[in-house]
Formats: sequence, structure tokens, C-alpha cells
Amino acid sequence: MRNIFRLAYRAFVSSLDKPTLFFILIFPAFLIFVMGYAYSGIIPSFMLGGETISYPVFLASGAVTLVVVNSGMTVGTIIWFDRKYGMYEQILVGPFRRYEYMAGIILATILVSLLSAGLALTIASPVLAGTPVTLPGLLYAGLTLAVGSVLFGSLALIISIHLRSSESFNVVSNFIFFTILFTSSVFYPAEYAPQPIKLVAELNPLTYLADAFRAGLLGIADSNILFKTGILMAEGFALLAVASLMFSDIKA
Repeated sequence: MRNIFRLAYRAFVSSLDKPTLFFILIFPAFLIFVMGYAYSGIIPSFMLGGETISYPVFLASGAVTLVVVNSGMTVGTIIWFDRKYGMYEQILVGPFRRYEYMAGIILATILVSLLSAGLALTIASPVLAGTPVTLPGLLYAGLTLAVGSVLFGSLALIISIHLRSSESFNVVSNFIFFTILFTSSVFYPAEYAPQPIKLVAELNPLTYLADAFRAGLLGIADSNILFKTGILMAEGFALLAVASLMFSDIKA
């Protein structure tokens, strides 16, 4: 366990330098205070789970989950840089095993995601002021963020293991990120989307993460919340299993 914590600390510190943390938080802050209020003039309050919710509140809560995607992708890609610059071989030469290396990355992903989400939630607090937040709801929201961080960290691991060139790595990573973002329920409720987009959103793990997080944080009644949480957990553990299998066969 000590080796896992050492590797997790290394990944945690490497991922939380000031420029990286700034760019992880600046995008959701832009969504919350620019897009949220800019669109509030043309998007009226709407019903969600039997509650009337304003668009700035809807987008602010979704933007917090976006931080988890950014953090997961950032920490998960450490292995790509380690392999590129020869650190992966040096680490394995030391008293570390492959499973400890991967476990350290996953643990660091969870820690960075929760810390970044907490900072994003603090940024969003002026918009979310007055929201009836409860301790059980907040704990549930935190649990969904932890599961989401494992999911997107595993996805980043899969991309990092499969791609070696910097060009393909950057193109594929950006394509996957923006596809996941704009076909999820971060910007709009999936049930209000046109049928083709709704079908894509229902396959998107970020949709389940955003919906489950909103339900917990905002106290929105959702009869399908346990189903959505189950789907999120199933997708997370499935990607973690795939990443583990790929990682066991990786060649330095």
C-alpha cells in the first residue's frame, strides 16, 4: 500500500501545478458565469424532476461534473507522458509493480477530481445560493463524482496505452472530450433534446454523471436515479477492467 500511496502522491502533485489547475477550472467558470447568464435571457426556467430550475443553476451544476472529466483525463494521461519521456521504465526498475502504478494513478484521479470539483463548486456557489442542499444529498453527489473520476480516468488510460504519437493522442483526446461534452446533459436535459441526440446522450456516461450529481446536489426527484447511478458504476468498472487488461500487456 505504501508504494501505491507514493505513486498516487507523485501523480497528484504532477497533475496539480498551477497552470493545469487554472485551465481545469477556467472552462467551467466560463460556462457558469458567461454562458449560464448569457443564455438565461433566451432560455426560461423549466421543469426538471418536478422542480422549477433556472438555466444558470442547471448549467452550474453540470459544469462541476465537467471538472471531473477534465481532471480524469489529465491524471489518466500521465502514463502517456511517462512512456514518452522514459519515466515508466525507470519507475518499474524501482520497487514498484505494474498494478501499484495503475492503482496510484486511479487513486490520484479520484483525489484530483474531488478537489477540483470542490473548488468548482465553490466558484459556482453564488449561482447555487439558495439551493436546498442536504448532507445526504451532498454525500451522494460526492460518491457519483468519485465513480465518474474512475470512469474518465480509465478512459484516459485506455487512450494513453493505445496511442503513442503526440499528434494522434491530441486529436483523439480532444475529439472524445468534446463529443462526450456536447452530447451529454451538461448543457441541456437529455429528455428535451431531439430524438437522435437523445439516443446518443443515453449512451454517454457524462449524462448519467451529470443527472446523478444534480439529483443529489439540488434535491431533484428522479425516479430513475438508481438506474442511472447503476449504469454509471457499470460503465466505470467496465472501462477500469478494460484499462487493467490493456495495462497488463503494455510494453514499455
